[in-house]
Amino acid sequence: GDPQQLSPTVLHPKGKQTGMHISLFERIMKLNPENNVLLETQYRMHPKIAEFISNTFYEGKLENGLTKEERTNKVFNNAFGWPNRDFPIVFINVDGKDKISSSGTSYINESECLTLIKIIQRKFPSIERKNTCIITPYLGQKELLEYSLFENNINIEVSSVDSFQGQERDFIIINTVRNNPNSEIGFLKDVKRLNVSITRAKYGLIIIGNANCLYNAKIENKYSINR
Repeated sequence: GDPQQLSPTVLHPKGKQTGMHISLFERIMKLNPENNVLLETQYRMHPKIAEFISNTFYEGKLENGLTKEERTNKVFNNAFGWPNRDFPIVFINVDGKDKISSSGTSYINESECLTLIKIIQRKFPSIERKNTCIITPYLGQKELLEYSLFENNINIEVSSVDSFQGQERDFIIINTVRNNPNSEIGFLKDVKRLNVSITRAKYGLIIIGNANCLYNAKIENKYSINR
C-alpha cells in the first residue's frame, strides 16, 4: 500500500473524530516503523514529474527505473506543443468561477470545461485521445465534461480522481474546477489527492485551473509544499 495516496472516505463527523479515516495499512506502519520498507523505484512517470512527487511525499527517496530519454520521444511527437519538452508539465490558468452543479452536491466550472474542449480539439488528434485521460475531482464537472465531449463528437475518457487511482495513461489532463474569492477548494485540501492525480501520467501532464485560488488555498497535510 501507499499511505501517501487516498485515505478512506469517511463522511460522518464522528467517524473522523474516532480516526476511521486512518487506514489499517497506516496503523500497521505506525505500530511497526522498523519493519517499513519503501519500494523506491518507479517505472511510470516522466522523471520530471517524479521529481516533485519524490521531494514532496517521499523524502526525496524515489528513484526512476527509466530515463528521461525513454519518456521524451513520445512527448516530441505529441501535437500539444509543449513549451519545454524536457519538462512536460503545463499549467493553464483559467479565470472562470466555480458554481454548484444542478445536483446541488458538487461543483462545475464551465470556463475550464470550454478551455479543455478547445485543447482536445486543436492539440490532441483522435489517435492520441485513446491514450489520454481527463481527471477531475468533482462528479458535477465529470458529467459536464462528458456531455460537452459528446456534443463535440470527441471520444476521450473522463474519470474522477478516486476512480482513477491505480491506473495510468500516456497523457493526463487534470481539471481542478475550483475558483472563488475565498480560495475554498473543498476536499482538494488533502494533497494526497494531488499525489494520486499527477502521478498517473507516463509522458506528459496538463493542469487546467486557477492559479490564484489554488495558491492561496489552505491545505490539510503534514507536508510543506514548496510553492
